[in-house]
Amino acid sequence: MNDKVEGLKRVAQLRWRAEEAARKRAILSAEIPDDLSPLGMKKVIHDLRVHQIELEMQNEELRRTQVELSAARERHYDLYDLAPVGYCIISPEGLIQEANLTVVTLLGTARAALIKQPITRFIFREDQDIYYLHRRQFLQTGEPNACDLRMLRKDGTAFWARLTVTHAQEPATSSGQATDAAPLSRLVLTDISERRQVEEALTRSELLLRTTQQLAHVGSWELDVQTQTMIWTEEMYHLYGLKRGKPVPGPDAIARSLDCYLPEDRPVLQAAFQRCVEEGDPFDMEFRITTGKGRQLWIRTIANPALENGKVVRVTGLVMDITERRLKAGQGKGERSSTGK
Repeated sequence: MNDKVEGLKRVAQLRWRAEEAARKRAILSAEIPDDLSPLGMKKVIHDLRVHQIELEMQNEELRRTQVELSAARERHYDLYDLAPVGYCIISPEGLIQEANLTVVTLLGTARAALIKQPITRFIFREDQDIYYLHRRQFLQTGEPNACDLRMLRKDGTAFWARLTVTHAQEPATSSGQATDAAPLSRLVLTDISERRQVEEALTRSELLLRTTQQLAHVGSWELDVQTQTMIWTEEMYHLYGLKRGKPVPGPDAIARSLDCYLPEDRPVLQAAFQRCVEEGDPFDMEFRITTGKGRQLWIRTIANPALENGKVVRVTGLVMDITERRLKAGQGKGERSSTGK
């Protein structure tokens, strides 16, 4: 019943508006003199047509503006809400003012539940000092900076995130002048859990390799043929009795290790190394060396080339301390045996 009454009211209101519009048009028509000459009538008609065209052009411009605004809104949605990283606008008090859909997904919390909440609520308790120092540095220097810390989802699970803070665009008044309000900051939030897992796995792997090489007295190295850069593992420095990092990775490592060999053995090793690099011939040889600390050792050195399109691009090798085995075998000092493989 009420719906029917409301419908009748709307019809009556439309009728009234139509009658008002007709009355106004009649008033305008009355302003045109009855004794208007044909030439004057043509001018009035021309002016009305021009006015009509102007209105149509204005209407078309409004429609085009609406289409552009709609497209801009869609682009903003794609670039902001659907961005692969999270965006938050943070107030000077540290409260979330805005958040895109990526933040909503990462934190597992509805957008409405994020607004006006302190960002620290979603930071792992033990990592909140990291964020505090990070934010304080930004407020003091105004320079964008980043930090890695753990954040919490609504269900209590944690994930690693990189937080980058920058200045947000300051709001302006209707006249275009900037306001005196405290500046807002933009927080870019990136999920780096997978990267951290890879880094932690790599760290564990390196620790395992280092421990294994120490126990087995085996060092390893790799040479980039193009750059002539040689990289050593930690045990290589230990075997040669050299300070870690000296020689640094590069051509000096080759020359410095060669100095540890007996003068009569150096040409043999150099020739084998040259054939490996230029012709791709691996080698497996045993030598006696004098370490940087003056110790005399027997070592076994192995090198294997890696080829691409028939050209050696990389050489990897091992150096093993075989002093104990050689001594047990009862072989005399200065003896050298070389075998190519």
